[in-house]
Amino acid sequence: MIVFYALSSYSQTIAPSVQWRTVVGGREIESAYYVRQTLDGGYISVTTTCSADRDMLDHHGDTNTYDGFIVKLSSSGSVDWKFSFGDTLDNRLFDVIQASDGGYIAVGSTYQSYGEIYGGYQTFNFWVLKLNADGSIAWKNQYGGSAAEYALSVCQTKDGGYAMVGWTDSYDADVIGHHGARDYWLVRIDPLGKMLWSKCYGGPGTDFPYMVKNTKDNGFIMIGTSESMSGDIKNPWGEKDIWVVKTDSLGTLEWERSIGGSGTEFSNCIEPTSDGGYILSGETGSTDGDIPSHLFSGNLLVTKLGSKGETQWIKRYGGSSNDGSKCIRQLINGSYVVSVLTYSVDGDFKVPDPSHQQWKHGLVGLSQDGELTWQMFFNDTIHYIDNFDYTPDGGFVLSGHIGNPENPTVVDIDMCIVKLGKMQSGVTNSNTITPEDVFSISSNPLTESTTISLTNPIQTDGSFNVYNSLGSLIYYKDLTATELVFTLHRDMFVAGSYQCILRNGKGVVATSTLIVE
Repeated sequence: MIVFYALSSYSQTIAPSVQWRTVVGGREIESAYYVRQTLDGGYISVTTTCSADRDMLDHHGDTNTYDGFIVKLSSSGSVDWKFSFGDTLDNRLFDVIQASDGGYIAVGSTYQSYGEIYGGYQTFNFWVLKLNADGSIAWKNQYGGSAAEYALSVCQTKDGGYAMVGWTDSYDADVIGHHGARDYWLVRIDPLGKMLWSKCYGGPGTDFPYMVKNTKDNGFIMIGTSESMSGDIKNPWGEKDIWVVKTDSLGTLEWERSIGGSGTEFSNCIEPTSDGGYILSGETGSTDGDIPSHLFSGNLLVTKLGSKGETQWIKRYGGSSNDGSKCIRQLINGSYVVSVLTYSVDGDFKVPDPSHQQWKHGLVGLSQDGELTWQMFFNDTIHYIDNFDYTPDGGFVLSGHIGNPENPTVVDIDMCIVKLGKMQSGVTNSNTITPEDVFSISSNPLTESTTISLTNPIQTDGSFNVYNSLGSLIYYKDLTATELVFTLHRDMFVAGSYQCILRNGKGVVATSTLIVE
């Protein structure tokens, strides 16, 4: 069940319906860390599991060792394929994205003894799997040193390669320039997995990254936490700060920013915004430094940064108990949607059944300047939201976990992916648009040349991509927020059917089919 509350001018808004829910798991604990929409309209998700039953019958070790696990869903939520990845030792996957060739890239950590399999060290190393479109392994590699490394996030670069971030404790082998106890480690590889370069960022303490994203200048933005008081951290606040790191395309540090106070802050999600800045969500335990006051001491923190890391606004939300967030997204209309985890029954959030205090999970809408506009909470639909994304049909897809209702008295937590329909009336995703609302193709089928005209500017830098029927990227064009017209020529293609995808900095905006004769 969804409980929806609209605020102020949004009072006529109708909550989205649950279109489908898919639960995947075994007897142990699984949570869908991320969910991404795929080129065929389906979804891809990832977890780490030590289950060896039900949906994880291909588990490689016993129930004391972990496998990475990836599931591909259709547009209606049915399972296209699912595989466990690993061996008899510990292997974990934390992120997966679709690659431009139609396959997938997944990152995590693998434990190998020296000389085994990839020539790794006897510890955890960064682990990368390149998958074909059907989930079979195209190649795999690992990177690291004689201590431990975990890769937690990955993005694709314009040359077809990849950048991944995680943490490292090593000072040798692939790891150069380590600062202290634990560093952010950014690794850049080519399309076949060869390391091009790597960089460490941090100070003498523990610095722990969670996410890396591309920026419009071909650089990278990273988010995590820092306990360091020196090194790359120039203006720390307290015992644990949110730490944002911006680099150029070669990993050179351009600027960094600590956000916090004398207490503990946390964030694992950052998004580039349409104005060239960044938005991040997390939680705070401070009442000083960067952190504003709040009537109910709400812990959920949202920060809007400018293009150089300067503060544009910081706001906190919640009640008199604990509140936090794992994910935030900007919609095309410039507003935001943030995930909510709260134990509060008072304050900003209108939780269902406030007489029964327990953890509640939902989504909250924010205006461009951070004012609350709407909120929805989920009772039994999903019990925890790790991640969410908007979809081109105007809805949302959520990933996280849910307790197994068949075993309510035991710890049996499964991956849960939920597709929501679009909101009606006052609040809309603004991705609820047909291709004709966004771009037109003057000559389709294409015989000599055709003009692509953007009928609705994408409001931020983006790209126009053309894929063949096998999912391979055939044409790629960078777009600026003001670019409205460009041309495709027949000699660029062989005869066949192609999928055109317009993206901005926040994801897929619209798709259409191009026929080439």
